[in-house]
Amino acid sequence: MSSPSEADKKRLRRLGRFLVERPRVVSEFRWQGRMEEVSGYSDSDWAGCRRTAKSTSGGVLMWGGHCLKSWSATQKNITLSSGEAELVAAVKMSTELIGIAQLAHDWGMEVEGRLYVDSEAAIGVVSRRGNGRLRHVRVGMLWIQEQVEEGAISVRKVLGTENPADAMTKYLPASKMETFMEVMSQSYQGGRAEKSLKVQA
Repeated sequence: MSSPSEADKKRLRRLGRFLVERPRVVSEFRWQGRMEEVSGYSDSDWAGCRRTAKSTSGGVLMWGGHCLKSWSATQKNITLSSGEAELVAAVKMSTELIGIAQLAHDWGMEVEGRLYVDSEAAIGVVSRRGNGRLRHVRVGMLWIQEQVEEGAISVRKVLGTENPADAMTKYLPASKMETFMEVMSQSYQGGRAEKSLKVQA
């Protein structure tokens, strides 16, 4: 805002065009039975910021078909590999999963936190003890290994093309973004986009 550039102007115009087409997003919470698993999808975009070389973490927290939370945030520290960036995103998601599981326990429900990651490197790190070859990984992030070993959370592999957290870290085609939004039970409403959908129907 203090010293805008021509690139900033282009981004602002792009945002304006997007809001004209899709001024409102609606989250739907359809009826579902009691779920015994909370699913957390994490992803990262390594060194995505050209100015600072910092990575972006993205996450989608799902309880069945309900999206409880989603985020996209710049990581605080510069990571030295894509595997480390994915680990940082996975650790953030793990804290959210454990928090939801503890909250559910207070309400008399036992749920399992399941972490879905599309990075083989991150899965490898959380599934062992110590940082192995990744000597540059901060020791403070390795508490996730203990949580996995104790069964507080479990880790699963998800394809990058099926990971809704991908929408939080990368520029995606509109068709792919809408597919992920459908997974999260979200839809655009209002604007010219909704009118065109009604005409097609």
